[in-house]
Amino acid sequence: MVVLIIMGVVLSFVTLSVGNGKQTQLQQEAQRLASLLTLASQEAILQAKEFGVAFTPEGYRFYEWQGQKWQALNNDDLFHFRTLPPTIQLVFYLESEPLQLEKKVDQPQLLLLSSGEFTPFEVRLMTKSNTRGYYQLTGNTIGRINIQPIEF
Repeated sequence: MVVLIIMGVVLSFVTLSVGNGKQTQLQQEAQRLASLLTLASQEAILQAKEFGVAFTPEGYRFYEWQGQKWQALNNDDLFHFRTLPPTIQLVFYLESEPLQLEKKVDQPQLLLLSSGEFTPFEVRLMTKSNTRGYYQLTGNTIGRINIQPIEF
C-alpha cells in the first residue's frame, strides 16, 4: 500500500513537471515571436524599410522589401527562418479570420511598415494536443503587440 502511494505521488510530480515544461516552452516561443516582431518593427522605422513576416505550419520567416519584390532574410542572424518545436502549432488570423497556412510561401502575410504601423493580426501558439490553453499575440495598426495567456 505504501509503495502504491509513493508511486502515485511520484507520478503526480512527473505529470505536473511535464505539463509545466510544455507551458514554459509555449510561453518562451510566444515571447520570442513578440520580441522579434517588435525588433523588426523598430528596424523598419530606423532603416526606413518595409519588413514582413510569413507564417507557415512549421514556423515563420522575415522578409524585406527590396526594389520591387520581397526578399527573404535567410542569412540574417536575428531574422532567419524560425522553426517551431514539433509539439507547438501556430494559427494566424488577419482581420479576425484564420488563414490557411501554406508550407511554401514567397511573400509575407504580416507587414511591418517604416511608419511604425502593422497589419492588424492575431497569432495563437498552442500545443498540438491543445489541452491546457494557448498564448495569444495581437498587434494593432499603431504597432503595439500584446501577449496574453488564454485558459491556463
